[in-house]
Amino acid sequence: MKRILSCLLVLAMLFCITGAFAADPVAVSAITFKEESITLAIQKTYAAKPTIEPKNATNKTIVWTSSDESIATVKNGTVTAVAEGTAIITATAEDGSGVSASMTVQVIVPVRKITLSETKQLDLAPLVPWRVTAQVEPENATNQEIIWKSSSGKVASVDEHGTITGVSPGTATITAEAADGNGAKAAVKVKVDKYDLVFESTEPQALEYTIAPGSHYIRAKGKTGCVSVPGINMSILLIGTYSTDHVFITPVKAGPDVVSIIGTGRNANYKVFVSPAIFPESGAAALPAEEGKPAEILFLNIPWGTSFPDAKSILEGQGKKVKSPAQRNDHLRAQIESEIEFGNCVATNAALDFSYEAGVSDYKEKNSLFKGILYFEKDMPFDQLRLAVKSVYGLDNGSMNGDECTWKKDEVNITLTKKDRYMILEIEKVN
Repeated sequence: MKRILSCLLVLAMLFCITGAFAADPVAVSAITFKEESITLAIQKTYAAKPTIEPKNATNKTIVWTSSDESIATVKNGTVTAVAEGTAIITATAEDGSGVSASMTVQVIVPVRKITLSETKQLDLAPLVPWRVTAQVEPENATNQEIIWKSSSGKVASVDEHGTITGVSPGTATITAEAADGNGAKAAVKVKVDKYDLVFESTEPQALEYTIAPGSHYIRAKGKTGCVSVPGINMSILLIGTYSTDHVFITPVKAGPDVVSIIGTGRNANYKVFVSPAIFPESGAAALPAEEGKPAEILFLNIPWGTSFPDAKSILEGQGKKVKSPAQRNDHLRAQIESEIEFGNCVATNAALDFSYEAGVSDYKEKNSLFKGILYFEKDMPFDQLRLAVKSVYGLDNGSMNGDECTWKKDEVNITLTKKDRYMILEIEKVN
């Protein structure tokens, strides 16, 4: 019995000594989230995993709260989207330190389905635009923006409005994807081909056919009804030699057609294409240029008159690297090291030229942007670049002279030139 009491006494003494020297509790000093804001579709969940400092904090238990549980709830860090709107999720340390962190949760109605106005294969002629519209479901989707992409810009390009333009013969897939990131998408296959006639006005055009010697019964007809063919329906006896004649056809609606002239000694089939641009009421017609939009030409979103320091700041704010300018006798040139997106094309190099007055050393106030130059790889199709220029700046087809296409808009000259090693786009303000 005495031995047992002695042991208990020793244990009690050890407990008292240990308690006397025990370390003080370590309080939480900081809570941080990897993301300050997130977007969730209704009924989706997100596992919030905050970082707690210091790592040896005694009590790392978190108390979770939502500013509006009708929009988003939270339990043990799992956030559940309930209804459209915005809620603040807060994580607070339980240890009484008062440390907390918050994250914003935007709950959206996601796009579930996208339906395109063209569901079958879309046939196009080179350089002809055709607008495809996208309808999203449900109608009350929060973000109804569509991101358009082409599987091959060398065959067909597509702009932000869904206007597809044929570039060169081949096939490509155009995809419309919901910008809300929930995966809804739709696609249409595009086939670009060469045509014997392309209608870009309502004026009738002539097809030439040859009649062989002999007796023939000649008739002409269209296949799809995109063009109207005169009622050629006659017997003819041709003696001696071949004869050439013409048939005039008129566009009726946008799309491809095949005109057959039968009984000429050989059956002649002609592929024709009617641009939707001459039928503005059709859903396929490209959108007109935005009214009220300034005609001012911008190069990489830098307005004319911007000083070099300001231009450099704008570019670096866009994540582009700018080399120090090289001083010449009459200008400064800044080289941009990053790749530049231009329409559906990528420029491998870009340069900015700044004017300056000889003898003036203070460039901050005296120098303004007067020319922008983009360099593209030589294997980029020239027509694709020309279409990109048209789309970005809302221009017409331009004036072709050999390997050069030029435009004039307000006080700006735009020139696209095909060189041995590059294709170069120059944008210059005319003084």
